[in-house]
Amino acid sequence: MMTRKYNDEILRTIKELRDRGYGYERIRKYLKEHHGIEVPYSTLHYLVRIKLGDRRTYRGGEEIPWNPEDCLKDPKKAEKLAYLIGVCLSDANVYSDGKGRYRFKLRVKDEAFVDEVYNALKTIGLRPFKGYIRKEKRHYVCAYGKRFYSFMLTIKKHPEIAKEYIKEHEIAFLKGFYEGDGCLGKRKKTVYFSNTDLTKIKIITWALERAGFKYRIGVSRTKSGKIVENDRIRVIRRTRPVIIISLDSNSSRRFLALAKPCIKEENLEGKLPKDHPKPLSTYKANYSVGMNFILTKEIMSFTS
Repeated sequence: MMTRKYNDEILRTIKELRDRGYGYERIRKYLKEHHGIEVPYSTLHYLVRIKLGDRRTYRGGEEIPWNPEDCLKDPKKAEKLAYLIGVCLSDANVYSDGKGRYRFKLRVKDEAFVDEVYNALKTIGLRPFKGYIRKEKRHYVCAYGKRFYSFMLTIKKHPEIAKEYIKEHEIAFLKGFYEGDGCLGKRKKTVYFSNTDLTKIKIITWALERAGFKYRIGVSRTKSGKIVENDRIRVIRRTRPVIIISLDSNSSRRFLALAKPCIKEENLEGKLPKDHPKPLSTYKANYSVGMNFILTKEIMSFTS
């Protein structure tokens, strides 16, 4: 059994190593090499969390210095960040477990979608990990980091801020949102985006117009629906209407060819319609004039 003096010495050493960015594995190796003791993970966790009150999270042995402004300086990172913002505003979750862990997590059925997000997270400088939940039959990808968590949480709460980060990378942003909350019509091969949040819809239409896509807007009045989940049918009740954006046939083909989504796609061999406008040429949607009034009126009639 360690003496009180030896315990204090070990605690001071652990605190110094934590301040230098050491994770549990590196601390255990250091203590074994320099002090000749093997500290179990459970004991080390107790000393760090309870004795030292250290709630910081390190992966790979050091804290990740991440900044969104640094991503904008690199075109490849900026494109992947725009893609991740699209994923965040659609399917991904951003949360803290109250124990000093800050997570960005995506949990879906499509493994290809998870792989795409995993590679994007690595490109912008994070250290994600992925796995499979057998009971739920879902794949997941997760990344830790307080700065990334804070950034994405701000984007979720205030989607209009995303414009400065997705500008010039609208296609990547739309790809991320499409893979999360989009779908492809089976008969006419029409691309659809849908959401219940009017603020997010405005960001989508802004990006579509900048990228030169023609679109229409509609509102689903259905207040209930059915979702097949784990071979069971679950009935859902909506408190807000679903706003649906649909691209015309040429825009749909062009979007799929440019974005190259990893799911919900059709093999077009990269061919673009010859008569379609180039990116960044702005076209007004059929219902863009008075869109806010029309949607507000529809939403009020839905909830009344």
